[in-house]
Amino acid sequence: MRNLVFSPIKLRNVELKNRFCVQPLEGNDANNDGSPSIQTTDRYIRWTKGKWALIFVEATSISLSEESKSRIKQLVLNKKNKRKFKNFVEKIKEKNNILLLIQLNYGGRYSLKPTISYHHPFYDKIIRLDYTYPVINEAKVNSIFENFIECAIIAQDVGFDGVDIKCCHGNFIIDYIRPANKNKTFEEKVCLFIKTLKEIRENTKKDFIIGSRISFFEGTPEGFGTGKNPNDLSQLEWSQPQDLIRKLKEIPVDFINETVGIPYIMPHLTRPSFKDENPQKYIFFHYKLTKKVKKELLGNTKTIDLKTLVKKKNGIYSTNKGNNETILVIGSAYTFEGKKILQIADKQIKNKEVDIIGFGRQALADPYLPLKLEDGELSRINYCITCNKCAKMLHKGHQSKCAVYSNKQ
Repeated sequence: MRNLVFSPIKLRNVELKNRFCVQPLEGNDANNDGSPSIQTTDRYIRWTKGKWALIFVEATSISLSEESKSRIKQLVLNKKNKRKFKNFVEKIKEKNNILLLIQLNYGGRYSLKPTISYHHPFYDKIIRLDYTYPVINEAKVNSIFENFIECAIIAQDVGFDGVDIKCCHGNFIIDYIRPANKNKTFEEKVCLFIKTLKEIRENTKKDFIIGSRISFFEGTPEGFGTGKNPNDLSQLEWSQPQDLIRKLKEIPVDFINETVGIPYIMPHLTRPSFKDENPQKYIFFHYKLTKKVKKELLGNTKTIDLKTLVKKKNGIYSTNKGNNETILVIGSAYTFEGKKILQIADKQIKNKEVDIIGFGRQALADPYLPLKLEDGELSRINYCITCNKCAKMLHKGHQSKCAVYSNKQ
């Protein structure tokens, strides 16, 4: 029997050939103008050859400024380098049946020059700021969100199939909407995020895919989705994440990509490793949240699939009975499963706990994972050992790659 992870699924109006996804993975090897280098391009070409159906281009800054970029060699998409990005997209998609999305990002607190919209003792201490450090005003906040819209339109123009507006891992948007920011109510804060996604929807073509990767639990004081004791995974504060999901359904977005934590502070939560104490606890926590997100999307609130609208003779549109599961959920933390990947993925897909299986470190360790799994060449798979050296390279400002297998690819 064919594994469910190799079954097709529709993301918006496009059919994915399987459920394998490369999560946004920063390589830190862009050209000086932020455009993809030869090394960047080669990395993505390897993934296309490995039969990944959905590939996210890594966190790409919406501005060349140090207030937006998290790393010197980070990708940056703008009007000046759009021709280079167009060439990049054409090379990646040439003769390859894949969906190529780009994650757009504004670094915020973790930019080369930190950008903060409020002070907080815990978050300021992490990046060694004091209360004299300037806080941006509302006009600047609005301009950042407007820049996301402009950059999403450029992404469409250069040939990307869609965008992921990053709201995770401590970046500007998740930092802005978390409870620690007491300058505004949650409704007021999240309104800007939702408005941005809506405007991207309104200003792009009907087939353009829109979604977001979201940290549904940060595990920090007054963090998003976090209870009174940040270290207690059982104290999940779900009311605000639940409200956000409902608002995303109303747009509607096309996918929600689950993640947790802030890797700068607690890498064990975002990227569980065999070196951690009880790493399985963090793996199951990812699965638990993915399941909760999926459950919210399968709730009573229905989204309207444009394909089910039928025009009657009098010009009135009606809705056919159809599948209302139009928003797909992408899960994380499967790298840790190693040889149990197919077993775990099939079970979760069958139980409607997830739609697409996302990989980060494992995609670096073996770019050809889906191809080898489909061909039954299990003994040839380079399984990630979760040493996390790829992430350490990134944080030290080096090009990120697999420290164990990169020379064998």
